[in-house]
Amino acid sequence: MACNSCSIDTCVPYSNSNFCQSHQAFGSLRSSYADLASNYNCNYYNLETLNDELRTKTEQDLFLFHVNIRSVIKNEDELIENISAMRFPSEIIAITETKLQANRVFHSKLKGYICVRADSLTCAGGVAFLIKSTLNYQIRDDLHIFVPACENLWIEMNHPDKKGIVIGVVYRHPQHDHSEFQEAFQENILRINKTKKVFYACGDYNINLLQSDANHKIASYLNSVTSCSRTITLFSTCKRT
Repeated sequence: MACNSCSIDTCVPYSNSNFCQSHQAFGSLRSSYADLASNYNCNYYNLETLNDELRTKTEQDLFLFHVNIRSVIKNEDELIENISAMRFPSEIIAITETKLQANRVFHSKLKGYICVRADSLTCAGGVAFLIKSTLNYQIRDDLHIFVPACENLWIEMNHPDKKGIVIGVVYRHPQHDHSEFQEAFQENILRINKTKKVFYACGDYNINLLQSDANHKIASYLNSVTSCSRTITLFSTCKRT
């Protein structure tokens, strides 16, 4: 069944109608947070509308793509299929829930990319970057968030028009209280802000922002992020069932 809530006319069928319900609900959340009203971006894309957005991409633009893959071994072929269908391939692919452990050998089938990973101690979670081999980057171990049940990676890449771009990918396991994560994450934001560098932190934080009215910890997290003048961007792609 096609989605009747999404504003995209060419939207293909959804695998889960809750996506659009969350989209509408999160829009109403902006009225409760002044900072969020100006620091919020939420859109849905199918492949056609995503490629339309990429029409204006130039060589100086960075295309960063994040996917919660729920097993990179099982679903990498589908990821490669989607990347190959894009007008421009993403320079950096951030992946959460790789479900890789230290003893698991993994060589990406995606040609021309280098894999950097942070594995989980459990059968869930784990993060990775697939980075185009032509990019100049360094791993920022000093930005690692040392909290329980949280895998994260941070890299910095050179950009001809900027001082440097810092990119993080984070997976926080849902069963742990996020107060400790919130404090460490905010410290990272403040540290990077002081350097005046552009940065992006993408991932799966397992924090339901729609519960901020009823949960003071979530409200505090939301305030801490938006008070640093960060933009919350929620992009979901439509999937066929």
